[in-house]
Amino acid sequence: MEIDRVIVEIKDTGQGVAKEAFPFIFDRLYRVDPSRNIQGSGLGLAIARRIIEEHGGQIWAQSEKGKGISIFISLKKDGQE
Repeated sequence: MEIDRVIVEIKDTGQGVAKEAFPFIFDRLYRVDPSRNIQGSGLGLAIARRIIEEHGGQIWAQSEKGKGISIFISLKKDGQE
């Protein structure tokens, strides 16, 4: 069996993302908690999604509030259509 995709997981053990926010985390300018004093524009995941999808890949996330978040990226191996 030949493997035609590579899946990468990026994981942290931070606060995680609440279920009600999950549908929006890949939207442009969306910030999970705008009340926090953190620099950033809310563009990172939106840009990542666009780049990955332009290369025929997929991006998705899994999270549990209080237990961090995992971002998964699936891309075709080089030369695969």
